[in-house]
Amino acid sequence: MNITVQREPLTPQSTPGKMSLDGVFECYTLEPRNKIYAPMIGGVAQKPYAIPAGSFFWRKVMSPEHGFEVVLIQGVPGFTGIEIHPGNIPKNTRGCTVVGTIQEQNFVGHSQEEFARLMAKLPDSGTIDYLDAPPVQQPDQSVQSNPQSSVG
Repeated sequence: MNITVQREPLTPQSTPGKMSLDGVFECYTLEPRNKIYAPMIGGVAQKPYAIPAGSFFWRKVMSPEHGFEVVLIQGVPGFTGIEIHPGNIPKNTRGCTVVGTIQEQNFVGHSQEEFARLMAKLPDSGTIDYLDAPPVQQPDQSVQSNPQSSVG
């Protein structure tokens, strides 16, 4: 089964998105802020921040931190222990992806219930694609001349 996380426009606190399973919408997601918003120390962005866009393998594992089965994202460059698990706010993400059925700015709700539904639908392993949000289109602010006006 393929999971896709389509990220939406960022906030300075979080990376919101939508999750689909084999192309069918499943739930909303929340990840840590994007690297561009992470504080820098010695020219290095400080974690947690969202993992880079890309395709990865996942498998269900028992989480030593949470004490229950989660989805572990494998092979993320520069990251370890990236999971999909319940949570509501950016502080709950700790580098991971949290899921819910309600989305507000920097928040997903009904996370425990959605996580249980998600885990029941997923096989033991699969692939996941994290897709960055498309660039925000800026309105054309170029100055247009008025063809009826003339200098005279």
